Order: sequence, then C-alpha cells, then structure tokens
Amino acid sequence: MKLVLALFVPLILVGCGPETKGKPEGQATSNGSGTEVAGENSGPARDSHGIPLDAPVGEKAREEIGKLMEVFRGLDPTLTSDHHDRQIFEQRDIYKRLIAAGPEIGHAALQAYTGANDEDYLVRRALLWVGGKAAPQEAELLLAPLFTTYGVDIGDRTEACLILAEISPDRYLEITRAFLERREKRDQTLPDDEFMVKGWVNACIAKGISPIPMLADVATNLRMMPNARYLAAKSMRDFPNELLGQRALEQCLIESSGDNYLRIKAAQSLIELLPRESACELFRDVLSKETSIQMAKFFENVIQKNCR
Repeated sequence: MKLVLALFVPLILVGCGPETKGKPEGQATSNGSGTEVAGENSGPARDSHGIPLDAPVGEKAREEIGKLMEVFRGLDPTLTSDHHDRQIFEQRDIYKRLIAAGPEIGHAALQAYTGANDEDYLVRRALLWVGGKAAPQEAELLLAPLFTTYGVDIGDRTEACLILAEISPDRYLEITRAFLERREKRDQTLPDDEFMVKGWVNACIAKGISPIPMLADVATNLRMMPNARYLAAKSMRDFPNELLGQRALEQCLIESSGDNYLRIKAAQSLIELLPRESACELFRDVLSKETSIQMAKFFENVIQKNCR
C-alpha cells in the first residue's frame, strides 16, 4: 500500500483538471535542459511533457508519455493522406502498448494531464484513457471529481465519465444514478445524458448485472435528453428475455409526445426481441390507430418486410 499511496499524493496536490498556464504570472519557462521551471506564483515545476518534476515518475515513463502526446497532436493538414493514415496506426499501437504498461505509466499520464491545459483535446483524451487503463485505482481519484466538476472542459468531463464507468463501475453507478433517474430538467452542466447512459451500460456489463431497469426508465422518461432516450431504446435490443425492457419499448412505440424517431428505435428493437408473430400483431394494432402519416407509412413498411 505504501507504493500506491506514494503515487496518489502528488496527483491530489496538483488538482483534478488541467492547470491553466497563465502569463505573465505562474508561466512555466524552459531552462534549456528539457525541463520547465515554475514561475513565482505557479503550480509545481514541470518537465517538457507537463509532468511535475517532483512526481515519482522515472525518465523512461516520462519519455513514453512524451511520445504518446506527440503522436496524438495534429498533423499539418496539407500533408498527404499517407501521413495521416500512418499517424492513426501509430496512435493505436502506442495506446495499446501503454495501457498495458503498468501503474507508473498510468501515473505519468495522469500527472501530464494536469499540466495539459494548452494541449489539443485528443492529447488530453489520450492521457486520460492511458492513465485510467494503466492505473485505474489512482485514476478514480481524478476522474470522479473531473466528471462532475463545473468549469472543466466538457469534452474532458465526458471522457472521464466513460473511463470511470469501465475502471470503477461501482463508483460510476453511485454517481450517475441520481442524474439518470431525475424527473426534472437538468439544473447543472454535465456530460450529455446519452454518454451517461452509455457508461451505465458499460458499468453494468463490467459488474455482470442487467442495465435494463435503468434503460427502461430512461427510454420512457420525458425529462431525459432525446439522444439518451434513443440510445436506451436501441441498447435494450442487446438484452433479450427481459420483460421490463420489452414493456418499456411498447410504451415508447405508442408515445404521444410526437418523437417519431424514438418510436422508430423502439420498433426496431422490438423486431429483434419479440417473436415474429407477436411483433407483427403489435405493429398491426398500432397501425390501425396511427394518426401520423409518416409513422403509418413506417409501420406499413415494417409489416410488409417482416410479417409475410
């Protein structure tokens, strides 16, 4: 445990989000030796990769994180497509290698993230994912507050949401339950509901439990963002033999809110979940009462295609 605690402490000290490198006060400046020296009112002195100089990270790990950051930086848009294709393969290779490299690499990535305010989004995203995958216990301390803290870049908060769902499903479910079960409009800035739904599914899969109760609730909750309801309706088709999910989809199928896309997603899932005869009987019944010309045409096509 001593090693783990030693890794935790420096990360907590530098905060949960990227530091703002403001000038003239607090700007880290190069000393000409590949490291940076902190200004009078800045945070910790950092190396050229944004990792604090006093962080317990070896030179090899620092170099690896530097390579990661370089590979994820944008290329000159005038370069030919082969350069961009090669970069994609390099990004995949280094990501796959570093997430399996162990806690020191993960710690280095998380420390570099806290100094990456001026880096492109893709660089910050790569640092978060490598940190989360390679050092999940430590990453939870950064990702949980990052996910819910107002003021941090919303893209970073969304990535934190998705990573936390994979590496710490219990903590993720605890944090997001109230957000997804709300019955009022959102009153705080958070990642879009659909990403929290995606994370909920991944966290439930990681724990070996069914996401259907929450998916059914989200799909039928008029207060949720539309894209979250669409994703919930679509995701339920991946979990057959769950009566609660089927009943929720049937409710969406006849919803009178005017959201035809939700109804289409519900129908597509029911086609996969119900026996053909049951699905066809349901669609014919809905068609007989349909008032929307657009949806009537949709159900006619569905019946023609699936109910011969």
